[in-house]
Amino acid sequence: MFDKKDELKREYEERLRATELAINRFQGSKKSEMPKKLETFKADLLRTLDRIHTEDFGICADCKSPIALDRLLTRPDERRCLSCESRNK
Repeated sequence: MFDKKDELKREYEERLRATELAINRFQGSKKSEMPKKLETFKADLLRTLDRIHTEDFGICADCKSPIALDRLLTRPDERRCLSCESRNK
């Protein structure tokens, strides 16, 4: 799966650009919570891009199994597989 890190990196970089555009679009909007959510997502993407080529990226912190690609695409900063996340709730 981790031969796909470069593919994930490109996807995250594209999402980061789109997020930055959306943040600029919503700036000054006092009625929307969207800028805060976008800033949070941007921070997640930046943290992920910083650690994407580390050994533990995409590996569950609990069980050490690979985290599903679709989960990493949906939640870039995820550190647990779905099974472990469910057990920890």
